[in-house]
Amino acid sequence: MLKLNGKRLLISGGPALACDIVNKARELGVYTIVTDWYEDSPAKKIADESYMVSTADIDEMVKLAKDKKVDGVFTSFIDSNLQNVRKICERLNFPFYATEEQLEITMDKYKFKQLCREHGVPVVKEFYINEEFNNEDLKNIEFPVILKPVDNSGSRGIVICKDEEELKKGYYKSLSFSKKKLLLIEKYMDLSKPGVNIEYVICDGEVILSAVGDLYVYKDGNPSLAPLTAAVFYPSKRLDEYIKNLDEKVRNMFKSIGLKNGVLYIQSFYDEDGFHFYEMGYRLGGGQSYNIISKINEVNHLEMLINHSLTGVMCDKNTKNKINPKFSKVGLGLFLLINPGKINKIINLEKIK
Repeated sequence: MLKLNGKRLLISGGPALACDIVNKARELGVYTIVTDWYEDSPAKKIADESYMVSTADIDEMVKLAKDKKVDGVFTSFIDSNLQNVRKICERLNFPFYATEEQLEITMDKYKFKQLCREHGVPVVKEFYINEEFNNEDLKNIEFPVILKPVDNSGSRGIVICKDEEELKKGYYKSLSFSKKKLLLIEKYMDLSKPGVNIEYVICDGEVILSAVGDLYVYKDGNPSLAPLTAAVFYPSKRLDEYIKNLDEKVRNMFKSIGLKNGVLYIQSFYDEDGFHFYEMGYRLGGGQSYNIISKINEVNHLEMLINHSLTGVMCDKNTKNKINPKFSKVGLGLFLLINPGKINKIINLEKIK
């Protein structure tokens, strides 16, 4: 990979997840500048410089980038900021891995599922309803169902409904989270079997399967809320089945919309009928799986994206050759749900090892 020492990176958005971006960039010798409109953003506290410029103010972001003589602008984890950074990079003639249309397709749940159908990739069953709640539409719905805004992430606006009464109440609540005022009404899938998390790296137009993991959810939460991830175990028990039945179709699907560089993840349910895709992200996932993957095969998705932002190069031949979902070791991402506060101590790490 190209040397990054002395390069200057403007990081758009400073939530806790962005601390990983700052730390990795500095490890690579990059000078980091973080900006957003929150005074206490965690990543601002550890960056070399920080500013109070809104990530949505394209003109001011461009001005800041020019004033600070940065070599690239970066964001990840949050869908809503991707288009902003794409516009900024376009104005500055900086590398950005996606086009406006590619982001629109991959961020919109309905458009993503439609793309899957066009390429024979199975998706979760969905139903139609509108604000009139016609009896003909209602009688075709198989409860329970889950309502989702087509254009939101992080489980915002998701409502689970077990009957018509809950559907009518939940419809408007879920709709309020959609800028497009569009919802998906999907079959609520059986969570007794682990779902499957699938990750790809795209380098110079080549779509490469990077990791497949089994996704477990907390089963004792509020049944009216979206299930939350408890753990992801790598490699998946379904890895060989996925490669045999779907990998080629999925790679061709993403090639069809012209993806050139970047990373993506797909979330899928699994049951007796196989895989059922339901959404994706053309970015890093909040579960930070790249930390686990890099420990196993020395391929760090975050490092690759930073490199692309600063040089236009996603990965070299050596890095590409290391990408292999058939891991030589096992990995586990464990997600602990806790209330706000200060952790006093962590025990039993030796037992886990």
